[in-house]
Amino acid sequence: MATPLRFMRGSGRDGRPSMLDVWMTTAHVLARRSTCPRARVGAVLCTPTWELVATGYNGAPSGQAHCDDVGCLEVDGGCARGAHAEVNALLQAAKRGAAVGGSMLVVTHRPCLRCAVALASAGVTRAWWAATTGPGYSQAEAVDRVFVGAGITGSLAAYAAVPPVEAL
Repeated sequence: MATPLRFMRGSGRDGRPSMLDVWMTTAHVLARRSTCPRARVGAVLCTPTWELVATGYNGAPSGQAHCDDVGCLEVDGGCARGAHAEVNALLQAAKRGAAVGGSMLVVTHRPCLRCAVALASAGVTRAWWAATTGPGYSQAEAVDRVFVGAGITGSLAAYAAVPPVEAL
C-alpha cells in the first residue's frame, strides 16, 4: 500500500485547503450523523477531478430503527442493523443514478473487508482514510489484497482539518 501523503495541497499562495482536506473534513462531519455507537464513520465519493458523487455514514436503512435508539443487532460479534458508510455512499449514488466507476473514496476509517469488496466491485480506483484504528486495520492484509487485485490505490491520508469560517 502507498505511504501516507498530502495530496492536491493548495499552492500556499492563497491559503485554501486542498480538496482532500475539504472532503476528509466533510467525511468527519458526516460521521457525526452515524446512528450506530460501535463506529461513527463518514464517507465521500468523488470524481478524479474532486467533484462530489455521493456521501454516506453508518446507519440503519431509512425509516428503520437506529442502533442509538434500540441497540445494536449483534451478529457474529458485530452490528448487523446498518450499512457501513462506504456502502451507503455507493447506494446513495445508485439511488441517484450517479456513476461510481473510476471514482475516489475519502473515508474517516480504513475500509473493512466487506466494504473493500463492494468498492472493488463498483470500480472505485482510489481510497484515503484518516483513522489508524478500527475493524479495517484488523483485516488490513485481506483488504490490501482486494485493493491490489482491483487496482485500487489506498492509503492513510495526511490532511489538515478545515477550520470553520469565522464570522465576519
